[in-house]
Amino acid sequence: MELNGHTVSHTGTLAEGETVSLAANDSWIAEGQNTVNVSVGDGTLAAGSPAPQVALDYRHDVSKSRTIDYTGEAFSERYAVSESWNEDTENASLTIPWASDRVVSLRSVTVEHRDADGTVVQTIDEPTYAFENGSVVVELGDVQAGWETTVSAAGSKVKVENADLTVLKPTAQGNDLNSTVRLNNPGEDVYVRVGATEQGQQLHYLSNASWDTEEASRISSDGTNEIRIPNAPDNGEAQLRTLPLAFDVNSGAVDVDVPDERVNTAEPVYRIGPGDRTSDQYSVTHVDAADGKPYVLFDESDDIVLDQGLAESPLTLSATEPEEPHVIQFRQDDGTATGSGDSGTIGSVAGGAGPMVTNSRPFSALSGLLPGPGVVVVGLAGLVGLAVLSRETSLFDEGTRSDAAADAAKDVGGRAGGLVERLLENEIVVAVLMLGAGAWLLSSGVFGPTERLIVALGSVPVAMYLALRQFGTFDFRVWVGSTAVVAVLGVVVLAPDVFETVARQAGVIIVAGVILLGWRALSAWRAEASTPDTVNQFEVETTDEGNNGGN
Repeated sequence: MELNGHTVSHTGTLAEGETVSLAANDSWIAEGQNTVNVSVGDGTLAAGSPAPQVALDYRHDVSKSRTIDYTGEAFSERYAVSESWNEDTENASLTIPWASDRVVSLRSVTVEHRDADGTVVQTIDEPTYAFENGSVVVELGDVQAGWETTVSAAGSKVKVENADLTVLKPTAQGNDLNSTVRLNNPGEDVYVRVGATEQGQQLHYLSNASWDTEEASRISSDGTNEIRIPNAPDNGEAQLRTLPLAFDVNSGAVDVDVPDERVNTAEPVYRIGPGDRTSDQYSVTHVDAADGKPYVLFDESDDIVLDQGLAESPLTLSATEPEEPHVIQFRQDDGTATGSGDSGTIGSVAGGAGPMVTNSRPFSALSGLLPGPGVVVVGLAGLVGLAVLSRETSLFDEGTRSDAAADAAKDVGGRAGGLVERLLENEIVVAVLMLGAGAWLLSSGVFGPTERLIVALGSVPVAMYLALRQFGTFDFRVWVGSTAVVAVLGVVVLAPDVFETVARQAGVIIVAGVILLGWRALSAWRAEASTPDTVNQFEVETTDEGNNGGN
């Protein structure tokens, strides 16, 4: 008899009704299909001998049978495995092969033994287990024939530090993450590593939290995606979700989060800052980008386009992490985004290159130094309102009302003018007032970066001029030099990109300068050409001889 290539035999003749047992090894039996071949005789037959015939009754005993219940989730894989034993077994074990290779730890595991009547005879809450080649091997102890053993195990795809994570509402495997979780016994800083999950490289964030969250994700070049949750309360609950943005960092790490109230899945917004260092290159993929649509990676903080491309879902664009947090949007290109950055490779993106969105006007980058349209609108509205008021009230017409208004204004102006005149006689007071007003405007949040730059560069030189005049030490060269220093420092602090902008526009500036110098030279030449080479001067002397005229 041959069993899966292993042979046992008996030599001799069997009498009618005689049986012989052939001993096989248990290890010859394979899981699944087994092949058995039986042969008799040596292959030669004597004359007149009947053909050999064999009747085979094959059987083998099964020491255990198994049933498995499996549930796959975004963060977990859950098993309930039951084994039935037909013989006593010492030091039994059970191997659970995870359905995926993303399980990084066991969240929980229990062992329960029941006898043939279904009565629980033993429960092991913390059995010994070990990870082996993507599976977990659980030690069951000694079991008896007739027992049924149930092993319940939850494998976790996330690793949590400084807290116990309980998933209250899991997300089914294959769906976008939207799980309700609870943090138990959290430390000062909680870290949830999600890099091993199906959406491990996407940006994770908390929503509908029971506390004011300040979470941020650190995404590293080695694939680590670590959500950092500081100051989480005990038993704090929140929904853990993802944006359709996947990050790939070339080296180092970046810190990314979602600005408050800026959750947008169609044109997602994120805030990025340096991790352990600055200037790391990274790429961001919009996994749900609409096919055939042009997109730009728009830096709202600097008002420039970092990269662009035509989506053939998904779409990957590239950029360089900034030195301080910047708000960036992966938006469809509607033609309103202006400017371009040098942090990404324009045009060399997945899905092909679309038209670069730029502003074709000369000095486009320097136009950001002008006040915003809101300031102009408010000023025009004030002028129009003043004109309407004067017309309706005849404030400046001749008549009783204008005379009364003029008298009242003269009286108030006289009183106020005396006080103001005394104050304005002291340049120190004026300088302090101007500096105070400038400081208030800069810190009030009313103005944007451009307006703050204009206020700062305008108020400081005037205040310095008044102060120098008050102390009698005014010197034009000192004032000009100090004003230049203040201007440079103000630009560096409030608008560091201005010098880069000027450098990028250097060609246009040089051309404009050459044109200006040429025009001045041409004007000087024309003036000189219209002047005669020789000028004759005549002097005429006259005398007065009374009313009769004179010569």
